Amino acid sequence: MARVLCPDMEKSKTRVVNMRCLIIVSMLLIWSFYSGVLLAADTVKTGTRIGAIKVKQSNGKDIEIEKIKGDKLAVIAFWSPAPAVKKEIEKMHGFIKKQDDRIMLILISRGKNEAERETAIKSAEKIGKGLPLYFDPDLSAAKWFAVKSVPWFIAVARNNTILTTGANSIEAKLRNLTFERILLMEKGGENIPFHELIPAKPGDKARELINTKAPDFKSKDLNAVLQSPRIYEGKKPLFIVFWRESCPHCRKEMPRLTKFYSEYKNKKDFEMIGIAITAKLEDDGKVKTYIKNEKIMFPNIVDSSGKTSAEYKISEVPSIFYIDKKGIIRDTQTGETEQLSELLLSFLKM
Repeated sequence: MARVLCPDMEKSKTRVVNMRCLIIVSMLLIWSFYSGVLLAADTVKTGTRIGAIKVKQSNGKDIEIEKIKGDKLAVIAFWSPAPAVKKEIEKMHGFIKKQDDRIMLILISRGKNEAERETAIKSAEKIGKGLPLYFDPDLSAAKWFAVKSVPWFIAVARNNTILTTGANSIEAKLRNLTFERILLMEKGGENIPFHELIPAKPGDKARELINTKAPDFKSKDLNAVLQSPRIYEGKKPLFIVFWRESCPHCRKEMPRLTKFYSEYKNKKDFEMIGIAITAKLEDDGKVKTYIKNEKIMFPNIVDSSGKTSAEYKISEVPSIFYIDKKGIIRDTQTGETEQLSELLLSFLKM
């Protein structure tokens, strides 16, 4: 729950609360509740059909989202009437109004009770008359769409599959393209690279290295073979994977990487190097045991000093770098990624 303080509230010597401040606090608390309930949601997959997901109409009757949008490209906007949220909805509505009715905006608010529904209806009318507004009182739709906070925009393609996995602003970059640019490309029938539909981690320092020369390192892997990015420069693209043996997300990601490596290495002609970050010497033995037990097929080195991970600006693991034949870092991905194979194959097409 967000901590909200009104101006000079702590200095007040009376119990009289400014009504305007109280209203703002109440609206923000609704917003905080909405997001707080959903923070643990998984990410919905790009390409997933929305199916029979239902929301409620103003008359209380259920309706499927697919029936609302038909065969149009649509932006589903989960929102609350909080001022900051409303501002982003207004920007999205202004953009969509210019698209010759080729993109549809669908507003979904919680509407748990009559007061919430009335507030949302009045707020929506101020944004634009006739805007489609629906309610999700039990948050079932929000949970299915993996809403992390509000506003939360999701683009749904004409064939009723998820185009993007969510953004909180029309100007937000999912990776290298903004949400607005992705909508325009989809509207115009342009091919959108798959990796552009998988959000990069906001604020990830590692992404500062994109379009720069990959920092070099020279170290023998666990099979005593020398590894370095420069070995593959001019020959083949390279994936570098930073991970920890103790990291639960890495333990899920490493088998996916092994599967990708074994399936595509010879077909796509690339190499992959794992860099296991360890804190002390005894951890090296755990890394070797894990690699042996899990049958990790690609070469791995150990970074016990932290020098290499520091040069690559690693703050979280797993963290993957895609390096092209020229030795330039073209893209990165931090965190566990369920659609990993599709993402890495898309990187290889860059």
